[in-house]
Amino acid sequence: MGLPREKLQPAADPLYGFDNRLVRVEGTISLPVVLGEFSRQVEHYIQFIVVKLESNYNAIFGRPLQTIFGAIALIPHLKIKFPIPAGIGTVRGDQHVA
Repeated sequence: MGLPREKLQPAADPLYGFDNRLVRVEGTISLPVVLGEFSRQVEHYIQFIVVKLESNYNAIFGRPLQTIFGAIALIPHLKIKFPIPAGIGTVRGDQHVA
């Protein structure tokens, strides 16, 4: 993302990977995350744990992010729905792109 390492804050807690091995944490950073598209979107700052390892993922959004956004994942439909001031916002996935 091109962010300088100086932006990272120290992290105290250990992190374990999907294989239950200890992962070295580089630090934490708070970044803005926007869900949805213009006029039907919402933005919150999310605290990310930064690690340096090979992965197919750039970021993993779990239950803490869903709680902050009030989002509900509809896995079979490849959708996430979340409240916005004007109603409900939706993010749709694309199986071919994924």
